Amino acid sequence: MKIFIAVFITSLWVSKTFGQTDSLQKTYSPRGHLVDIGGRKLHILCSGQGSPTIILVAGAGAFAIDWNLVQLRIDSTTRVCSYDRAGLGWSDSGYAEETLEETISDLHKLLQAAGEKPPYILVGASIGGIFVQAYQRAFPNEVAGLVFTNSSNHIGFAAKNKDDLIWNLTE
Repeated sequence: MKIFIAVFITSLWVSKTFGQTDSLQKTYSPRGHLVDIGGRKLHILCSGQGSPTIILVAGAGAFAIDWNLVQLRIDSTTRVCSYDRAGLGWSDSGYAEETLEETISDLHKLLQAAGEKPPYILVGASIGGIFVQAYQRAFPNEVAGLVFTNSSNHIGFAAKNKDDLIWNLTE
């Protein structure tokens, strides 16, 4: 359990440390484009043609660029998009406490504003698995399928005889 907590805390630190930085935006141009979702811009990179469109949802502090090799293999057969969640990569910061609902709302607004048409196959890596499940529940008519790659199935876990969210049990 101590190892799990240490790994979790380290991953949070890495996510915050290597998340969006001004130097990233000033030094490197995004491969995709920035889309206004209502006062904020999120980075999205889409390529290929066809349907259904595959949406690649990265884990923890990962960016669209982390899907590069996967995207290059898929876009020869269908449309595929990767993106940076709020506060990561080239995307603007999001809400102070980024909730699951805000994260999937951002993705929904992004796909609409970018002109990406459903149905989507959502691919979630790590915590992205939670996001794709939540998106499917919120927008079931837009989702043709879900793919999980090394994904989480829930955020919470049990500790001290209580089930709760990780951050509530570790404070």
